[in-house]
Amino acid sequence: MAFKNFPRQMQGVQLLQRSLARGRLGHAYLFTGHQLEELESLARTLAKTLNCRKPVKTGGVATDCCDDCPACRKIDNDTHADMHWVRPESKSRVVTIEQMRELMRRAVPRCRSPDLPVTLLACALRKLAA
Repeated sequence: MAFKNFPRQMQGVQLLQRSLARGRLGHAYLFTGHQLEELESLARTLAKTLNCRKPVKTGGVATDCCDDCPACRKIDNDTHADMHWVRPESKSRVVTIEQMRELMRRAVPRCRSPDLPVTLLACALRKLAA
């Protein structure tokens, strides 16, 4: 799914594409909202755009993914060596220390491909009771 397929998230998509075009992408982004599946897809699209072999370019800079190259397909199929998902293991929606340690063991030592390593923490925040 490319950025153009997120009409309800257009403000966020435009922010990401401007950051990509300017070469000033942040080291982390927090995607919040009630549509968790759509937000995860948007984060996955950012990962694909960063690693795409045939990206859509604006001013010579990648601003969207092709959705067809090997890197895009691997990210879509969760088989990309440098794409790491961390999801809560329990209903409490908490990412455990052990999960973070495992991520550090897998992701930090080195990249396994020429692509950019990407880690996505999904549903890791809890709403605090007032």
